[in-house]
Amino acid sequence: MDSDMEHADIEYDEVKVDNENECAEIIDEPNVGMIFSSGEYILSYYMKYGKHEGFGVCKQNSKQDDDGNVRWFTLVFVREGTSKSKATNVLKARQTDKIGYMVKINVTMNDEGVYILTKVNLEHTHICSPGKARYFKCFKKIDTHVVKRLEINDEIEIQMSNNFKSLVVEAGGYDKLSFGENECQNYIDKERQLRLGVDGVEALYAQSRGMYELFGDVITFDKTYLTNAYKMPFAPFVGVNHNGQSIIFGCELISNEDAHTFEWLFKSWLKCMKDQPPSAIITYQDKAIQIVIARVFPASRHHFCL
Repeated sequence: MDSDMEHADIEYDEVKVDNENECAEIIDEPNVGMIFSSGEYILSYYMKYGKHEGFGVCKQNSKQDDDGNVRWFTLVFVREGTSKSKATNVLKARQTDKIGYMVKINVTMNDEGVYILTKVNLEHTHICSPGKARYFKCFKKIDTHVVKRLEINDEIEIQMSNNFKSLVVEAGGYDKLSFGENECQNYIDKERQLRLGVDGVEALYAQSRGMYELFGDVITFDKTYLTNAYKMPFAPFVGVNHNGQSIIFGCELISNEDAHTFEWLFKSWLKCMKDQPPSAIITYQDKAIQIVIARVFPASRHHFCL
């Protein structure tokens, strides 16, 4: 069985269900004693059953032997169990989908290498909705032909909203798709990162350096622009082009806001810009930054922003 069976509470969002035939297909109810030749067959079968009945599926736990074979595992409803919010701000507590449902099946591999259902609990404490099962993450899958269209349309800069609307019209409605606009956008975001690669980073670096040579006479540096989830401020070096548009000459995430960090940062950025300091640099009032700018950019005029 695949190695992803080792991790707990992972939804199987890579299993594709045939949307055209699932409504007409009759799926037997799981029963103790049912035998399967592999864990993949059990997963595929239970995924189809879950979608037919209107609930999502994920793996709760598993155990391997010394040879790496999965000896037993449990498949549960995605809302089985209880979760505690890890949000530090009680006013922004994150929503949790786990609310105590106990629908599950236990699977064990015998000495002959076949998998048997040893325990089945199908008692639901809520009303299932097969028509809304597609909203569970485990059932969201973008087809190959859709992926190709998304990639082509993205390359010719068609907005995702228009891109997705065309898919909806072609399919005959939102309910005919096994994915949403968010899934399409997430895929394109990942594809852009892969498309960028090392060559793309080098191209962006060269572009920023070229723009700096033209418009780098006055720049701003502001580390208060944004603080991300890791409590690291995002600080860009920004200039203005001949059209009055902001352009970025570089950016960084700052882990420490002391003089040593800023000195390393400014020297690294200056090296990327071929050791050509700006004529003037604008920052907010910060003692550590003021000291470092005088040291790294001695010929540059330092101004404070209002």
